[in-house]
Amino acid sequence: IGTDNYKAGQEMGRRLAELTGGRANVAVLSGQPGYDNLEERYRGLTEISETYPEIRFLTLVYDNYDSPTALSRLSQISAQYPQVDTLVCIEGTGGQAIGNNYTKEARKFSHILAFDNMEETIRGLKNGTIDGVEAQEPYQMGLMAVRAIAENEAENTLTTRSVFTSIRWLTAENVDEQEQAYEDET
Repeated sequence: IGTDNYKAGQEMGRRLAELTGGRANVAVLSGQPGYDNLEERYRGLTEISETYPEIRFLTLVYDNYDSPTALSRLSQISAQYPQVDTLVCIEGTGGQAIGNNYTKEARKFSHILAFDNMEETIRGLKNGTIDGVEAQEPYQMGLMAVRAIAENEAENTLTTRSVFTSIRWLTAENVDEQEQAYEDET
């Protein structure tokens, strides 16, 4: 029970193409190599280059789920790949670090997309540092998991099927409305 990470990556790719007009030099910031969820997001994301050949993925770097490391990686990207104009964070730490530490005037990238709707990424949206956030639905995941456990206990059956929860695209223009709607649902 959780996010379909491949489809989430594809959606991030569509948003990337929309935001950049189909032309971008992209750096991707991820957590650590070897995590299936992140590998699936990356695979879905980079497929956009098949449709938009002027979206180029120049580097994939890892922040080891550490905010200071994420900020260090941003400096590294800027130094090693000065042509990068777009940053995509495919896990929460990068967006969280940026939301906490960057302002619109100080950022070095024309576009920043992030994953996970945490307080810091929402702050980044509202102050204009982050252009869009792909939000998972942790409450929905938890509720569905508890229901599945209860059904298993009652019926003594265990399902092996995957159940995917929804994702939402947040921007500065819709974040308050989307977050209120989410709170009303939960």
